[in-house]
Amino acid sequence: MNPTHRTDDKAVSLVEAMSAYVSSGLLPPVLVSAEGLIGASHLRLICISLLSWLKSRARISKMTEMKIKEAGSAKESLLLLLGEDGNFSSVFLNHGDKVLLRSDLDLHEVDEIVAAADELYQPPRFITRRREDLGG
Repeated sequence: MNPTHRTDDKAVSLVEAMSAYVSSGLLPPVLVSAEGLIGASHLRLICISLLSWLKSRARISKMTEMKIKEAGSAKESLLLLLGEDGNFSSVFLNHGDKVLLRSDLDLHEVDEIVAAADELYQPPRFITRRREDLGG
C-alpha cells in the first residue's frame, strides 16, 4: 500500500494521521481541532482504541463494531469527538454503545481504511515471562 496514492481519501488520511500521531506524538493538522476539543491524552487513547479495532478487523472481518467502553477513561471524549469533530464524524458513527464505520462508506473505502490501519499501526509487542524464567 502506498499512503501517498490515496491522499484524496479523507477517511484513509484520517487513519494515517491517527497512526502518525500515536507513533510520533506529533500532531498532524487534521487532528488539531480534535485535540483542542478533548485534549492530547484522550485523543491519544481514542486513536489507539480506534486503530486497534480497525487493525483487528483486518484479521477478523466480522468485527464491524467497537464498544464505546473500549476507549476506557476517554469514552466520554470519544462520544464528544464523534458528535462534534467533522473529521471523525465523517468516518465513524456512534450507534448506541458502539462505534461503527459510517454506512455511506463503500466497501472499497472500508477495505482501504482497514488495510491502512493494519499496515501503519504497529503497537509494541509485550512479552511476559513466567516467574520461574526470571529466577524468582
